[in-house]
Amino acid sequence: MHKKYMLALQKVLMVISGVVMIFGVKKENRKMLFAGKVLSYVYPIGYWILVYPIAVHFLCIIMMNRYVEKEFEDDS
Repeated sequence: MHKKYMLALQKVLMVISGVVMIFGVKKENRKMLFAGKVLSYVYPIGYWILVYPIAVHFLCIIMMNRYVEKEFEDDS
């Protein structure tokens, strides 16, 4: 039963992290993007035994970091 709640919490946090990242992009807010990125770490850490979620997550993080560097190069 406890595992079921943890899975639900991970899914909710993934949705929240995605929404926060989308708002960060739309509002051009680097802090919101960072907050969404931090929230998104819960899912891959929860499934550390599976390689696929971790690999996809880290590839997406690399792509997001490149996007932030490109789009927010003026901001410090």
